[in-house]
Amino acid sequence: MLMWVETETGVRCGVFCDECGAEIVGRGIATSDDGDLARAPLIFLHYGICSDRREARVGSQGWEDIDVFLLMLGSNFRVNWEEASERAALLTNDETGPDTEQGPRAPAGSVGTRARA
Repeated sequence: MLMWVETETGVRCGVFCDECGAEIVGRGIATSDDGDLARAPLIFLHYGICSDRREARVGSQGWEDIDVFLLMLGSNFRVNWEEASERAALLTNDETGPDTEQGPRAPAGSVGTRARA
């Protein structure tokens, strides 16, 4: 689940695990409990224990690493990465920006899933 998180210096968007409820700070995945990943509601899980627990209950669905999923989502919205980074820095009072001038960019219209091994 995506939620706004208030910090001492502003706000940021947090991603929370739909299995355990804790914030996903390290590696996580975007997936669904539905067999038709292309049309199913998304859930977010910690990679490892939480994703394994969910898979044991509902079976293996397609999945994508959260970092790749977010780039795909940004690409679908035609995000201007430089402008978005500047606006996000204002909200969070964070002086850091993207690693490159334009930031990361996924191919336009890219959609994909990764089979769980």
